[in-house]
Amino acid sequence: MKKYILLVSVTLFGIFGFSTINKTNNTLSENKNDGINWITIEEAQKINKENPKEAKKIMIDVYTEYCGPCKKMDKKTFTNKRVIKYVNANFHAVKFNAEESNPITFNGNVFIKKGRYNEFAKYLDVTGFPTLSFFDVDNSPIMKFTAYFSAPDLEAV
Repeated sequence: MKKYILLVSVTLFGIFGFSTINKTNNTLSENKNDGINWITIEEAQKINKENPKEAKKIMIDVYTEYCGPCKKMDKKTFTNKRVIKYVNANFHAVKFNAEESNPITFNGNVFIKKGRYNEFAKYLDVTGFPTLSFFDVDNSPIMKFTAYFSAPDLEAV
């Protein structure tokens, strides 16, 4: 369990370590030279559908602004050079704020914020933060982990 928690935390820390949130539309702008290449879930689906040669599995890092382990993963795990290299080579990495106000489109469904969280978090069956959800290139779920992960623990998974 500690390994899964560490893996999730590492993922979140890498994102915030090399990315910034654009406050006007809550999307991530990425630093493709140094960190994980975070894109939106819509962009990941589009690439997989329109560019089969660039198709990859999808890793969704589900976080909230108030989540301490999420911030720790962004700072410690997602900044690890081996984690960055592996994630960028094998996944379309998506950072998703569960409290997102903007609609999220996934598999033809539009998810909106109702109450505290966006319905997409419920769709992903998120029960806590951080959560890492993995999907294949056809958007079918593979697995999910709700835990903090250190870089070594994330690499092991």
